[in-house]
Amino acid sequence: MTVTLGHLLASNPVPKSRPHPNEYSGGDRDGDLYFIRDETIVPTKVVTPMDYTGQRPRRMDHDATLEEIHQFFVDYMINDILGTIPTAHLIHADREPTKALSPKCLQLATIHSMAVDFAKTGAPDEMPRFLKPKEFLDFLERVDKPTYTSHGVLGKFYQATIKSTVYEKSEKIAHDA
Repeated sequence: MTVTLGHLLASNPVPKSRPHPNEYSGGDRDGDLYFIRDETIVPTKVVTPMDYTGQRPRRMDHDATLEEIHQFFVDYMINDILGTIPTAHLIHADREPTKALSPKCLQLATIHSMAVDFAKTGAPDEMPRFLKPKEFLDFLERVDKPTYTSHGVLGKFYQATIKSTVYEKSEKIAHDA
């Protein structure tokens, strides 16, 4: 099976009879080696790493009481945004001209670093409203939210997979008829 994305090519070494979405989602990746090389996707500059110096862990002058532990757990559950940050980052990187180097993505990276440490520091962080996605990438398949078609590489893989799956289903229906 081969998928082309403009001038890029993704190929499975052995033809399979499984559906393509199943093949792409893990299936038979048992040590096969793949190498993809395209000069247009090799970074041309090195970017200085961000400084993710975290806050110091909160110190208490006494043993935590059951009530304090309960309150911390409730605060953590209410303020835990760790799962939403990568999705927002992916969407902004897909939409912004400078991709992951956009100001929105850089701000999300900083927020993510602080959110990772929330359990240690007890310092919650919030994602500003303007960073919360209003539309989601089509390949996230969020049926409960507005979506848009991604024209990035992940979107192209998704569209190729959908197209291939629809084609396979129509071929099977025609064959069974």
